[in-house]
Amino acid sequence: MNYPEHVFNNHLLEISNKGPIYLFDYHSAWQSILLVLCLISFVYLKNTESNRLIRIFQAAFNDQVWGQIQREESNRIRFYTILLLGLYNISLAFLAYKLNKLYNVVLVDNSDIVQFLLFFGLFTILGFLKVFVNKFLILISNHQLLINEYSNYNLIINQSFSLLLLPLVLLPEFIKLNPLVLITPALLLFALHVIIKWLKGVRFSLVEGKIGILQSFVYLCAIEILPILVLGKLIIEKL
Repeated sequence: MNYPEHVFNNHLLEISNKGPIYLFDYHSAWQSILLVLCLISFVYLKNTESNRLIRIFQAAFNDQVWGQIQREESNRIRFYTILLLGLYNISLAFLAYKLNKLYNVVLVDNSDIVQFLLFFGLFTILGFLKVFVNKFLILISNHQLLINEYSNYNLIINQSFSLLLLPLVLLPEFIKLNPLVLITPALLLFALHVIIKWLKGVRFSLVEGKIGILQSFVYLCAIEILPILVLGKLIIEKL
């Protein structure tokens, strides 16, 4: 028996998927687990530290509230602080991961979770490095109070923006929407909080601490500006 040729024989369209296409992607389970952990953290903070969270948001933009927190809380490292800083690092790592997925900047051959963990580890190491650098500066200078104030303000503003950034970088994984719709506001928020920190650092050093412009510029370049410029250069080169 002679069979007719297949209807798609010699067709211009090429096969794009040689295997079956699954309805569900089981490789994204780690994002769901991360979302659940973040939601648990949000609920815990809301139920136990809601008043403190409001004051943290206020202190990031209000010098009077910032001064009150400075006077009232001698111990800056508490459980809610560690939790908020963890959420902040998760936000930055997820933002870097999403940008890396969109533009294939680095670590292209690695899996999604490996990319995220590497970015999370990098931001965590940078955070500890800044703490050690500030401690070293305190030892070799006479500006212990000034450096502590700047470090504490960094802590406050990172905590306040952690709760704003995290929903914007996590939601693109779970809704059918162009990721840039939410990633772009997240980038703008990140840029805003960095600019606020830089301006506050300049005010601390030049106005209150009477430190020279050169020393302030070197500190900001080495600790704050340089990592962001390197990341920006990588993104621009890959566009």
